[in-house]
Amino acid sequence: MSYLGREAAKAPIVTADLPNDGVTLAKMTGGTDGQIITYDASGDPVAVGPGTDGQVLTSTGAGSPPAFEDAAGGGVDGITSSADANAINIDSSERVIMKAQPMMLATGDAGSNQDLATSHADITILSATTTDCFIRGITLSSGVATVPIAGKYFISLQTQVSSISDGDTIFVNLAFSAHQDRNSILRDSNTSAHVSITGIFDMNASETVTAQISNGVGLRGTLLNSKDSLRMSMLYIGE
Repeated sequence: MSYLGREAAKAPIVTADLPNDGVTLAKMTGGTDGQIITYDASGDPVAVGPGTDGQVLTSTGAGSPPAFEDAAGGGVDGITSSADANAINIDSSERVIMKAQPMMLATGDAGSNQDLATSHADITILSATTTDCFIRGITLSSGVATVPIAGKYFISLQTQVSSISDGDTIFVNLAFSAHQDRNSILRDSNTSAHVSITGIFDMNASETVTAQISNGVGLRGTLLNSKDSLRMSMLYIGE
């Protein structure tokens, strides 16, 4: 610019001299691909990065500019490997689908009914091979069920006893190998009756439970052995 007389004194440019949006990208100092402009602890502009492939921009707290760091580990508790990751699936309808938990449904095999009149001792129920049996994870051998993992199990045992003498006592029992037994008692009946036990029970890994029945006074009674009158179900419901 030409001047008449002396050249005007130069003055620094101040904020008011710059119009809004007046600095274009072309006017900015060049940097490194991947860097991000932020502010340091003194409030001055600073470029951070670039990080490496897969890193994320992470806050480092007040008084420090952010930094590119490796992503923190995350996920769902209990999923520690690729095999575990298949334990839970969400389908296209957003339904949560889980792998089947340990479970069992065993019923009578429609064989010979069991006479309870000759013994006071506990008789193991479902000791024979059943014809209607669904088992996953739990093993059933000679009437003894073994669970694979520790936790809470829903257990239901349903029996039907016929020809009970008046004043007689029928005991139905769940015998646990590591916990207190649970039983159900039927007294004073002279007809066919259902005796059952249903509940939620804590069990250890590899613990066994045996369904048993006995006649308290050794009088008459017959355990019916059909899939409609004798069944035991178990289901793992959690820790």
